[in-house]
Amino acid sequence: MCLCSIVGGGEYSVEVVTQDVVFVVEMSMLVWPILSRLLSVCRGQIVFSGDPRQLPPVGSVSVMTELLGCLPALVLPPFLREDGPERVRVTTVKCGSSGHVQDSLVRRVLSCVQEGSEWQVLAPVHDGELGVRRLNHLLQAAVNPEGVPVGAGFRVGDRVMVTKNCYTVTPPVYNGMVGMVVGPDGSGVRLRLESGLW
Repeated sequence: MCLCSIVGGGEYSVEVVTQDVVFVVEMSMLVWPILSRLLSVCRGQIVFSGDPRQLPPVGSVSVMTELLGCLPALVLPPFLREDGPERVRVTTVKCGSSGHVQDSLVRRVLSCVQEGSEWQVLAPVHDGELGVRRLNHLLQAAVNPEGVPVGAGFRVGDRVMVTKNCYTVTPPVYNGMVGMVVGPDGSGVRLRLESGLW
């Protein structure tokens, strides 16, 4: 039996996928044009995997929600869905303005840093007062004010997350990996990721 794993991200020009089984992960981000293309090129069975509680794709409807209404689905029991015995603490904060959200976020992150707790900030958009770019700038100034600049807006000690797969390096770098800026590297920056230096 031939298996094929398809992960999100990137543009692919594929005429035919001949594997017997194709796994599509992160289905909550699936949009209709990609699903149409997938169905037209796959010759085997397709298994979709995802979490319907995640945000739908930006600017599109939730394909996953509609497909769950008409396709057979298997819901994993909680002990197979959890990453471990620890639970993620989620706090809802009511804010009257984007400035209030920013201030509250910076305070909470600094509190985690002082406690030595793990923290991660996610935003659904890149631009705007509450987008990734603005929040990165605010948190960099609060968490790593003394970091030595190394170019491209980064400082030594900045936390980073990979946003695109790169298979041309050894070991490969995958979307979602986290790490830290450790210094300059020619015209770029040197990172320490989960898989080592890059």
